[in-house]
Amino acid sequence: LPTAAATTRHRLLPSWDRMMLPLPFGRAVLVCGPAISVPRDDPAGALPAIEAALNAACDTADAWAAGQEMESRRL
Repeated sequence: LPTAAATTRHRLLPSWDRMMLPLPFGRAVLVCGPAISVPRDDPAGALPAIEAALNAACDTADAWAAGQEMESRRL
C-alpha cells in the first residue's frame, strides 16, 4: 500500500533523507492508497507505478496538512 504522512507543525532534520519530526499541538494526516500488484516475474517493471502512487500519496498528504481542499478523498 502506498502510504504517506504529513503534519501541520514539524521540523525537517538536516539529514540525507530530510526526516520530518512532528511537533506538539499539530495535526497529522495519514494517506493510504490502493494496493499495487507486483508481478513475481518482473518486479522492476512495477517501479514506475509504485513511484507514481507514492508521489500521489505524498502530494495528497501535504495538501491536506496545508488545509487545501481536495476533489476526492480517494487516490
